[in-house]
Amino acid sequence: QLPMIIIRAAAEATGNTGYSELRLLGRRLSALADALAVGLLYLIGRRLYHHRIALTGAALSALAVMQIQQSHFMTVDNFGTFCTMLALYAAVRIAAQPPLARPAPESGYRLVPAAAGWFALFGAAAGMALACKVNLLPLTGMVAVAAFLSIADLKLRYKSDPSRIFGGTALLLVLSAFIALLAFRITQPMSFRAPQ
Repeated sequence: QLPMIIIRAAAEATGNTGYSELRLLGRRLSALADALAVGLLYLIGRRLYHHRIALTGAALSALAVMQIQQSHFMTVDNFGTFCTMLALYAAVRIAAQPPLARPAPESGYRLVPAAAGWFALFGAAAGMALACKVNLLPLTGMVAVAAFLSIADLKLRYKSDPSRIFGGTALLLVLSAFIALLAFRITQPMSFRAPQ
């Protein structure tokens, strides 16, 4: 339902509420979501590999016929793909940096504020992806994989503190899940409507 809400809100804001205008506006917004997803694909490729591979991946995605066709028919797929790519970019950022820092060996762990932001962004993007297409539910498990990758080095380096490491990371996973549920609740209101 999220893509329909976005298209209708944009139509109301711009005064394009007629059938032909609404259809063309929906095509433009779907194409914009696709272009933003290609940009996110480039950022993911650049962070994981390097510029040439990122550019190759983005070019292959930009030239794919499926996304162009989905934009033409104004389907929800490009909006869902954009939200999925945003969540995956947040997961890549989560995996790249430990969510907890230990300034000195004798001190305890502290939460890295930027890490909490990436967990929150993942939750919001995953919730919005589910509001576009419910079959994107497996995406929500990616945050656990990214969190495990982010703490693997800490776990090996400080074997005496596994409960603090897992406890802090579990708190961030709960934050991500809460924000995903909140984003889904806000962007998919029909799922919570009474049957009558």
